[in-house]
Amino acid sequence: MNQNKPKRILIVGGVAAGATAAARARRQDENAQITLLEAGPYISFANCGLPYYLGREIKDRRELILQTPEEFSQRYNLTVHINTEAVAIDATNKVLTARRTEGHQGISEELTFHYDSLILAQGGRPIRPSLPGSDQPHVHTLWTIPEMDALEQAIADESNKTAAVLGGGFIGLEMAEALSHRGMEVSVIEMAPHIMAHLDDEIAAVLEDELRDQGVSLYTGRRAEAICEDSVILDDKTEVPADIVLLSVGVAPTLQLAKKTGLAMGERGGILVNEYLQTSDPAIFAAGDMIELTHRVTGLNQRLPLAGPANRQGRISAANALAQLSGGPLKGYSGAIGTSVVKLFGQNAASTGISMAQATAAGIPAQAVTIHKGNHAGYYPGSRDLALKLTYRIPDGLILGAQAAGADVDKRIDVIASAITGRLTIHDLAELDLAYAPPFSSANDPVNIAAMVAQNRLSESSPAITAEELEETYDPNNDLILDVRTREEYEDGNIDGVLNIDLDELRENLHRLPRNKRILVHCASGYRAHLALRILQQRGYTRVLNILGGFTSIERHAKVRPYSALTINFSQGLVSSPCMASAPSMDDLLSQAGTPSQGDSNAPSSSKTASDTPAPLVVDVRTPEEFAMRAYPGALNIPLNELPSRYTELQPQNRQIIVYCASGARSSYAQMLLGQLGFTQVENGGSLMEMLSHNRR
Repeated sequence: MNQNKPKRILIVGGVAAGATAAARARRQDENAQITLLEAGPYISFANCGLPYYLGREIKDRRELILQTPEEFSQRYNLTVHINTEAVAIDATNKVLTARRTEGHQGISEELTFHYDSLILAQGGRPIRPSLPGSDQPHVHTLWTIPEMDALEQAIADESNKTAAVLGGGFIGLEMAEALSHRGMEVSVIEMAPHIMAHLDDEIAAVLEDELRDQGVSLYTGRRAEAICEDSVILDDKTEVPADIVLLSVGVAPTLQLAKKTGLAMGERGGILVNEYLQTSDPAIFAAGDMIELTHRVTGLNQRLPLAGPANRQGRISAANALAQLSGGPLKGYSGAIGTSVVKLFGQNAASTGISMAQATAAGIPAQAVTIHKGNHAGYYPGSRDLALKLTYRIPDGLILGAQAAGADVDKRIDVIASAITGRLTIHDLAELDLAYAPPFSSANDPVNIAAMVAQNRLSESSPAITAEELEETYDPNNDLILDVRTREEYEDGNIDGVLNIDLDELRENLHRLPRNKRILVHCASGYRAHLALRILQQRGYTRVLNILGGFTSIERHAKVRPYSALTINFSQGLVSSPCMASAPSMDDLLSQAGTPSQGDSNAPSSSKTASDTPAPLVVDVRTPEEFAMRAYPGALNIPLNELPSRYTELQPQNRQIIVYCASGARSSYAQMLLGQLGFTQVENGGSLMEMLSHNRR
């Protein structure tokens, strides 16, 4: 190519990959002739922020428009055509034909563009299943700003009271929360056994509990058969009320143009690209949701429709499109590992790499461990539960993936994502020097602890199985399950019929344990079971396994996928586990909290201290039914969904307030909400059992 002639870079598609490619191309070459075509009216908008606008967390619609076409064109000195759909590519002559539609009357004109390098970044579209009734006006998808506007109009219509979300993935869950925030009665329908199908049962169960805690109806393992005017009919003939229906069952890549051009397709249904993001036509690059890419862990092709990889692919494809024309070296794209995170009301979940199931499918020998720890030092106020599951290759311990649910999961998963990228092992991870101070972590971070547990399992110094593997390995004729929690914990929830011996009484009760059976030992989260296992091993018991994650993991797994040979009596959350006990960080406040006035158990104290400072107040944000079963003495019951309308009962705004619920999730959201309402001294007391443990001190 004539080096003095401006390079013609044509980009089809905006938003994550396309807009990034255009900006990168201009930064690389001030003289290049860059043209961007976008089928819709917006080229650079925060598509990941759409649910948060509908949920009113983002107040101003304009915040979602990162740059208008005019601003983008001006800043980067390039040509932008909106409402312009690419319809054909003459790859031999490097000519693309497009159709631009203008005005409400849909007047269109045909345009022709010549290119030296072409970048396809058309993304994908929500899958619209062929259900009877799916073409009705009250059935929506959410992918673009016009679709968001249509949903906003439907939600604002006060005659619409109920909503059904078909699909329990990222957008489905974010929209379930948004619709709930807007006061709608929400149902989530998911075909898989649990929501967030890429997560393991015990991690997904945390999110499912949160949905139910927030009043969202959940139908898992169910398929929608038809959409009616005001309901969705499931395969078991259940009628789910739905004035609004959101289809969120997946994303299909936009491939019509690529297929018409004859570009090679991959086995996963995306455009096949090489390491330089070139398609089967070397002059055509592709990036974003429409391509297949190499997964760094498995080495297999996979579609990962995520914003982060799309942005990085846009950047690399632009650099390579220019380098190819100038004869320079091309930069390889090293692949992705699918790191993702989701917020759901007061809970979070994140993952990176691959799970045990994915490792097995890829033919990689692997093990996994699960731990339950606080997100920071237990003695510092506000510690919340964190579940972390780590998957690694055997026998070398190479880290393959991780999943987490609870508080501060993002930073743990980001650390492990970095470890995967650096090909670290569990031995490296156990010694990783991570930032520590009591408000942020523990001296050994949960990431370190998960790696240490993995070392114990891999070395067989502490043989173990996961709650998932319990289903596969348990033999009622040859196994004995030993629960080493306290009697109080056991009675609150247990595996039906198992032997319960408190860890502190184990040595005096060894005669109750048969030596001709394999012993599967568990506690609440795993640590006491590890201690019990070490005692038994050194007392001559040779077949002992620790059920990792303890009853917490067992219970969560069973909620999603019941055990075939075990009956689980679910806990009521009324007993504090010694291994998972909260810190005594609010004792002084609790000791000062107002008691019910004039015999009214639901009324806050109206008396003031001698210094005229309002007395501290404990607020239970659970449902009235939960509150009636058991509550913290003197607590005021204001269900979370009533808090926005009843917060004046808590004034003045400088009052010290402690909020709690069943698990700490709803109370976390209540703490945030009260802060937004101007209350300056709100503490999250966590779960009821944590509050009661304070009261017993």
